[in-house]
Amino acid sequence: MKLTIIRGVPGSGKSTIAKTIDAIQVEADQFAIDHFGEYYWDIKKSGIYHKKCFELCEKLLSENKNVVCSNTFITNKSILPYLELAKQHNADFEVIEAKGNFKSIHVSIQIVNRMRDKYEEFNLY
Repeated sequence: MKLTIIRGVPGSGKSTIAKTIDAIQVEADQFAIDHFGEYYWDIKKSGIYHKKCFELCEKLLSENKNVVCSNTFITNKSILPYLELAKQHNADFEVIEAKGNFKSIHVSIQIVNRMRDKYEEFNLY
């Protein structure tokens, strides 16, 4: 069993990479779908989306399923709970950096640039 984290700024190819991995794909964006089935990221609900994402990862790992979670994970601190989750479930843990430079379909270039400025190189081990 394995938990794979794919991180990168919006438009870096996280979801595209995740689709190539033999695991159940989970991301906070899944929880930002309105009652019409349309994507709408409500910044006020950001914490809820990420909490639901984490809880789904936890549920799937408890069912011994391979999981790939593709969120921005801008800081190392944001990855720590997932590392701990993998340890709790005796799952292998991997972090993949998405470094593509595509146009984000959900986020303005100004927000992408702010995230890029805050992006920390992965350094947990």
